[in-house]
Amino acid sequence: MSREQLAEQLGITAQYVSDIEQGKKCMSMSIFVEMSQVLGVGLDYLAHGTLPEDPAVDRLERHLRQTSPLDRELAAHMLLLALEAAEAMGPEE
Repeated sequence: MSREQLAEQLGITAQYVSDIEQGKKCMSMSIFVEMSQVLGVGLDYLAHGTLPEDPAVDRLERHLRQTSPLDRELAAHMLLLALEAAEAMGPEE
């Protein structure tokens, strides 16, 4: 999406979007929320450039860090096989 398209959807000028990008201006909370909706990203991502934490991923990471490199590689291989099998079964209902 171009700066001009984003500005149009938000009802602001392209120059204002540019100023926000460059840190010259701050946006209101309402524009911040609307921008996240227009861009299809969460507020965390828009503010910090990071995706929200996923408890399942965090749990796996904690366990994997406590294993040997060989066990980590084996676990990664097994997980990838399981994910491929789940994907082959089709979308969840």
